[in-house]
Amino acid sequence: MNAAYPLFPISILIILFYSLSFAFLRMGLVSKANHRKFWNVLLLTTFLTTALIGLLMVVKTNYKMVIPFYDQLVGYHVGFGIGLAVIGFFHFWWHLGYYLHLLKSEKKKEARLTVTTTKNLDPRFLKISAFLLGSTSIIAQIILLREFLAVFNGNELVIGLVLANWMILTGLGAYLGKFPLRIKKAYSVIVSSLLILSVTPFVTAFLINFLKNMVFPIGAMISVFQIFFSSLMLLIPFCLVSGFLFTFIANCYSEIRNQNETGPVYGFESVGSMVGGLLSGLLFIFVFSSIESLLVLAILNGLVLFLISLKQAVKKWIWLPVVVVIPAFILLFFHPEKNIRSLVYPNQEIKVSKDSPHGNMVITRRDNLWSVYNNNVLLFDSENFMLNEEAVHFAMLQHPHPEKVLLVSGDLSGQIAEIRKYGPVTVDYVEDNRWLLDLMKDTIRKMTDENLNIFASDPLRFIGKTIRSYDVAILNLPGPSTMQSNRFYTLEFYKLLKQKLSHGAVLSFGIQAPPNYMNTEAVDLNSTLYATLKKIFQNVIILPGEKNYFLASDASLTSDIARTVQEKGIENRYVNSYYLDDSLLKLRAENILAALIPVAEINENLNPVSYHQQLAYWLSQFKGKYWLMAVVAGALALFIFFSGSAPSKAMFLTGFSATGLEILLLFGLQVFFGNIYLLTSFVFTGFMFGLASGSFFGKFFMKSPEKNYLPVTQIIIGIFAAATSFALFSSGMAEWPQAVVYSLYLFSVVLIGGLTGFQFTQASLSRTGSYAEISGKTYSYDLFGSALGALVVAIYLVPELGIVSSVQAIAFVNILFGTWLFLRKE
Repeated sequence: MNAAYPLFPISILIILFYSLSFAFLRMGLVSKANHRKFWNVLLLTTFLTTALIGLLMVVKTNYKMVIPFYDQLVGYHVGFGIGLAVIGFFHFWWHLGYYLHLLKSEKKKEARLTVTTTKNLDPRFLKISAFLLGSTSIIAQIILLREFLAVFNGNELVIGLVLANWMILTGLGAYLGKFPLRIKKAYSVIVSSLLILSVTPFVTAFLINFLKNMVFPIGAMISVFQIFFSSLMLLIPFCLVSGFLFTFIANCYSEIRNQNETGPVYGFESVGSMVGGLLSGLLFIFVFSSIESLLVLAILNGLVLFLISLKQAVKKWIWLPVVVVIPAFILLFFHPEKNIRSLVYPNQEIKVSKDSPHGNMVITRRDNLWSVYNNNVLLFDSENFMLNEEAVHFAMLQHPHPEKVLLVSGDLSGQIAEIRKYGPVTVDYVEDNRWLLDLMKDTIRKMTDENLNIFASDPLRFIGKTIRSYDVAILNLPGPSTMQSNRFYTLEFYKLLKQKLSHGAVLSFGIQAPPNYMNTEAVDLNSTLYATLKKIFQNVIILPGEKNYFLASDASLTSDIARTVQEKGIENRYVNSYYLDDSLLKLRAENILAALIPVAEINENLNPVSYHQQLAYWLSQFKGKYWLMAVVAGALALFIFFSGSAPSKAMFLTGFSATGLEILLLFGLQVFFGNIYLLTSFVFTGFMFGLASGSFFGKFFMKSPEKNYLPVTQIIIGIFAAATSFALFSSGMAEWPQAVVYSLYLFSVVLIGGLTGFQFTQASLSRTGSYAEISGKTYSYDLFGSALGALVVAIYLVPELGIVSSVQAIAFVNILFGTWLFLRKE
């Protein structure tokens, strides 16, 4: 085994979880006996695993046996051994008195208590606590999701996995909160929990960056299983506490009011989420880095809780928020962003680290090599002349006299230098990420002249509005791995772009592909891109290089690159006759075309085939039975759904539908109008506003035997989803004024949120049992359904069915289930 053994990652994670468990013990959330039972089971598990693998290693050594995956077994042996040592230290600490005195201590019976001191709680304090819970949770979710994307090179699959883990763990915490607890003072539990939630996001962000290159080989691609289990382990502390705290606050508030107040508490939390979403999307992301934002969050929460403690005259707990605020202030003063980011970029000096709506941008230097990254993905570097020459010359050589060039994204300095070899060519450079342009302002200032125009705009929006016509269009964009990037590989986009091209113009873009052999997934992707281009352009060829370069034009195209370079007298370092052989290049190009599927699917805005194929190609690079993961997740979801009561089923399906429809509406806005990162904050705020309004409004519709609003609401959700599939996702929507479309989409999101909040209140009012049980089950089933919606809609429904059919599928399920609720026998 060449990789270093994971001494620090395993030790840090165990210590972190033990600290959380010990905090629960001190707060009275778990008994001392259960606390020790949990760690004793882990101690036994690590001992048995280490011992059994050790015996297997002895057998192999003594009897010269051949054991498959022996190197992996050695790694497991060491890993479990490290865990055994750390947990064993805790065990020794517990029994230190025994070893010192060799005396057997008497067993003490621990009574199981419930909350009995809520009568001294101020209802206003509980409302503020629910508000803080909502704002803290959503800010942490947004920023930590960005951290996972920045470190794990994320796409919609990564987003779905992280969000699903988040909601499942939060739902599990809420469900566990329904059980009786050993709590003597509710006030201390709430304050302590909120402070834990204030600190944990910063610790989690640090661990994401710190453990990445310690757990995984540097530069290695991280598989879906690794992302799933990494995010699961790192999110456990925050999500379990936040889920539990919702149930606990709802229980306390209901006891004070002597009636079920789960719905209103859900509303207060939603208001906090609404404010937190606005702060995160419109302030934090532009003023602070992600790491600094989490420190500011800890400071703000600590100050609020300090002021509350002063007002409540709870002197015993005044010092606790101070313990959080002062260290956070000190860390913020030293700006730890670069130091933490440097953990992900070893042996490189970070010159700039900047967070933007597009992700985390980092510029590094190593000797004379400058590299630019976005979300840990290399955009370009100063010495990649091969890629720059291929991207420019493969396209420019196809046109006899290129005069106007559209250059979308990419290495501005490197590719502009190549384009200028063709004389005084006018170049329009379009970059969606204006923050990247700001970081490159010194380079841009040196290059700017009358032939270079730079536009900070979404390429789709720019192409739709421009009145210019181009001879060559070079697109340096990511592959269709997300719905955002898939827009540039659709039939609709090529139709729009062709309207802006002159007669005989050339379009060029590159797609990552294996150099010599394409697997089934790569063949499917390249076939669809080729077939989609052929719908618009008469001639399409694919030239292999650092990428597979697709060239499309109504004029003739050639693969004789080296000969054409020599004829035009252009001097290149790589694209020339010394390095490229035209006959070999032509043979490889013909082999690629021969491997393509003759009749392939067409990639369209509302039927993103390439998005699904790119995702499948990415997954094919890892060894793993992902279908088994999907089957297990599906079986677990069905078990949770069918094991619940009618209100639980309704809340599960409502959570699934609300999350799915919100994602689909955002996809629709992206398809029609491009990058909408600023509008996303308003869409999310609108959903939370509807959620809060529906929760409070539902309180006026008290549950009675004669009135059951659950089936009515479920059917309304289904009817509304069906209506949006025809009204908001029609192709003609792109022709409407943007302000009108935005307003319609925003109204739809508010209505979805309102229906969800109303259904939540009705589901809680339809239950019987203790207040903790009512709030815990309702909230957990809502989140379990939302987790399924986050995972299934973006990863399965949209790629397989398209956007419109996905909306209609959600509508059908809701109407069907609502009808069943009407007809079922009580």
